[in-house]
Amino acid sequence: MTEAKKESIKLIVRYGLLFVIAAALFLLMALTVFALRTESAGVWTMPNVSGSYYIDVHNELSRMNLRVEIDREYFPDRPQGIILTQSVLPGEVVRGRDKLVLTVNSYKAILDVPDFKGTPLTAALSSIKQMVQEDQVFSLQPGIVSYVYDESMADGTVIDQFPPANARAMPDSTIDFLVSSRKDEVKRAFANRSSINVEQLKNVRIDVVSSLFMKAGVDYQIVKINETNDEAKSGQVSNIEYKNNQFELTVDYRKPTKRFFEGFESITKDIGPSQNCEAVLMNDGDERLIWKSSGMVEELKLVFFRVGERQLQVRCGGDIVYKKNLRPDFPG
Repeated sequence: MTEAKKESIKLIVRYGLLFVIAAALFLLMALTVFALRTESAGVWTMPNVSGSYYIDVHNELSRMNLRVEIDREYFPDRPQGIILTQSVLPGEVVRGRDKLVLTVNSYKAILDVPDFKGTPLTAALSSIKQMVQEDQVFSLQPGIVSYVYDESMADGTVIDQFPPANARAMPDSTIDFLVSSRKDEVKRAFANRSSINVEQLKNVRIDVVSSLFMKAGVDYQIVKINETNDEAKSGQVSNIEYKNNQFELTVDYRKPTKRFFEGFESITKDIGPSQNCEAVLMNDGDERLIWKSSGMVEELKLVFFRVGERQLQVRCGGDIVYKKNLRPDFPG
């Protein structure tokens, strides 16, 4: 075989190898594109994402290549960012590029309630008119203002408030105040406890009413917890009567579906017969007195507002007779 023929054969072999390599690369690329397109148009079983945070399921929905649209609604007893509803029910078959509408709990703004305790009422009312968040100005509306006689504080000083400091509130929602007074008519009303105008305390949140009675040194107990489905009424005192040297309260309460970062709690516990009792909420050494009575207690009923994780302790005669840890089911 001549040298020329050998060179020709080598050249043909080289071209053949190049062709095989090129064909293999083409086939590999074609299979990759096919696999990607198959995945994009894949068939999936829709998972249950309701009750999950959107940020936790975003990657999974992206992998399914669904066209996700977000609707926003706000319910104050549920945490922001949680999925409320989904347009495709769990277990249904979906394909890539199918439309999925998620309703997510979200609002244009959630305001952190300032601490107005010790502040003149006039200053507090002025502050809630202009609350700045992310370069936008929002406001809260003044709710019910209740007065208690107190010589130790300047007239018109905020003693307590609802919602409490660091709670979250929607713009234009109301805030109630308990305010000190040195006026003679207020002093006379609290000197004769049975003559206190309880009508002005109806529909006020229990936290403010409790602070008023404790500040005035008045015994009181919740004798009835009235279950309601109206979130706006939860925690409101719906009835007050003066009996047996104490005020007996009926409080509305809506049981939440889950324990969220903040909300009203309800406790009913047989602790009697006991005297000189008090209930406190504790967190990292911080205590907040939510109820106190020197009278005889058989069955304790409490309704109170909790922010974050707290421990409830009930003490009678200096001894702890009941305690319970209250932890949110969802983070804030």
